[in-house]
Amino acid sequence: MQTKTLGRRERRKLKTRNELKQATEDLLIDIGFDQLNIQIITDLADLARASFFLHFGYIEEAVCAVFADRFEYLGK
Repeated sequence: MQTKTLGRRERRKLKTRNELKQATEDLLIDIGFDQLNIQIITDLADLARASFFLHFGYIEEAVCAVFADRFEYLGK
């Protein structure tokens, strides 16, 4: 999906989702899955907890999104 064809609102949503995924990935590396929680993710991403729930239903969904991105990258 090209960001140039997206509207301002869609670009912002994509940016927020990517920030949450990046924070999740960084924290998985730094502290591991067992210590991971939504508050830590949103603090690192500098976003509200509600933003997390607009994009993901639970932590495992965010982790799956991180792995899906990595597997897609490896497949290219």
